[in-house]
Amino acid sequence: MPKIPVAASRDIQITALPQLKLARPWYGEIDSTVLQQNVKQLDVPYKNFFEGRGFPKCKNPSNFTSFTYATGVKIKCCKVYLPKLGPMGFHNSRSVPNEFTIKSVTVRQPQDGWYMSLRIEDKTVPDYVAKPLAEVKSIIGCDLGITKLVHLSDGYQFENPKFATSRKTKHLLKVRQRRVNRKIRGSNKRKKPSKNVGRLHKKSAERASSSLSGI
Repeated sequence: MPKIPVAASRDIQITALPQLKLARPWYGEIDSTVLQQNVKQLDVPYKNFFEGRGFPKCKNPSNFTSFTYATGVKIKCCKVYLPKLGPMGFHNSRSVPNEFTIKSVTVRQPQDGWYMSLRIEDKTVPDYVAKPLAEVKSIIGCDLGITKLVHLSDGYQFENPKFATSRKTKHLLKVRQRRVNRKIRGSNKRKKPSKNVGRLHKKSAERASSSLSGI
């Protein structure tokens, strides 16, 4: 007997989205590609579980601070059009070159506002062709470290700035986290100190990423 292909769980859930919109009309106010991307993200932890890579963890709604558009986003000057949300102004920190096309847009809400990250593609760039092993003259391996940021196989090492683990940052984080713990969970008074903790984590992450970009 011919083997019947088994549909992936995410594909089954994606095809069930129209029925979900009929049962809950407010889902119709959300762009379809955003719903599809969320289903694909949900499929990852369950796939890892069935392949023996950990148990799925339940997340609080406050953990979901981003959503992704697969199509329909248009950018012109300092205006961006997001499906189901309409046009809005934004700070154009880096323009998209004319020869590039937008593949997807992720909108995130960290502690200090809203940000967009774009995945773009230039089809005029040829695909990278890997060299045969016979033509490879040298290979350098790299490994992330603790005391050093990166170790190379030729002996060179990159220093670890340790922005998030410095004595000053650790003390400031402890003070801000203590202020959060003193407030009642779910209260409005807890939101402000929680944002201060998030801003500190974001600042440390940005400083670390800027140091990595210089490598």
